[in-house]
Amino acid sequence: MRRSARVTLIALVGYVTLGSVYLLLGPRLRESGWPSWCVVLLALTLAALIGRFVWCSPLAADGSMPTATEARGQAVKDATVTSGGSLRGAAEPRAAMRTWAMILGLIGFAGGYFGPMIFDPNSNQGPLLGVFITGPLGFAVGSCAGWWWWATYKGPSNGKGDAG
Repeated sequence: MRRSARVTLIALVGYVTLGSVYLLLGPRLRESGWPSWCVVLLALTLAALIGRFVWCSPLAADGSMPTATEARGQAVKDATVTSGGSLRGAAEPRAAMRTWAMILGLIGFAGGYFGPMIFDPNSNQGPLLGVFITGPLGFAVGSCAGWWWWATYKGPSNGKGDAG
């Protein structure tokens, strides 16, 4: 893994650990009599220890984990060898699924985010519907709809024999 990616990963892991420890353990420790500076010191220490563990992880350190480019190249090689042909037919469903998932996911998100604001302006949790329910649901339904569209109109059973 590249050094910049490792540093970014460590920063993210440290931030999440620091926030989680401070917000989850902090109130309980302060209720039991710990001073605030001890809670902050404990959170920083745990974040540093977990960050050090992730930095020294064998998958990240010695390069045994393949990069995205290497993994993609190996997958393309494996798929070409097993299918004995081009990858054009295999790539099309992913593109259709991604397109339909983004379209329906954005529609679901917008409907769930703005709909409660329009229909019930006094609701204080209205936008959460779009963020946590209708957006992801639209994304999942869109992915299925993209696959169905590809299988119906572009797939191997479209009368042309191959997917292209």
